[in-house]
Amino acid sequence: MFKIVYTKLVQWLIPAWLRMPTLTLLVLAANKPLREAYDGFSNYRQQVVYKLAHNGQVCYLQKVLNDAFDNTARRIQVVDFTAFGALFFYDENDQVMFIGDEQEVFFYDDDTGFDFTIRIPATLTSNTGMLAAIKAKANEYKLDGKNYYVELI
Repeated sequence: MFKIVYTKLVQWLIPAWLRMPTLTLLVLAANKPLREAYDGFSNYRQQVVYKLAHNGQVCYLQKVLNDAFDNTARRIQVVDFTAFGALFFYDENDQVMFIGDEQEVFFYDDDTGFDFTIRIPATLTSNTGMLAAIKAKANEYKLDGKNYYVELI
């Protein structure tokens, strides 16, 4: 839609009886700032189209992170968050509370505040700047109100 080839456009707009190599080069040199502005616009448009095509869904978030940081091996994973461990309920006397006759009752803590986990290979995060860049990219694309936990594997 926005594809303009300025070298051909310049040649088409110069009248046929003035199409000499020196005049064509002079006109191409004169419109170089216009070509640079157009290239900047084209790059910006590609970035905007990419951002609009990817949202906070798990499959898109994983694709964005892999495209940016691990394009060849694609080892970054976005998975549902699993609780860190079990919670036991205690009464006032520090005794484990049991429900009925069951002696091994425990509940997982779902109140950690995390919605999903981003699993990143430790080889990708050799410095703290890379980990910060991955978190910034995840914050850019994740849905507002969703929290995540970064796990190095």
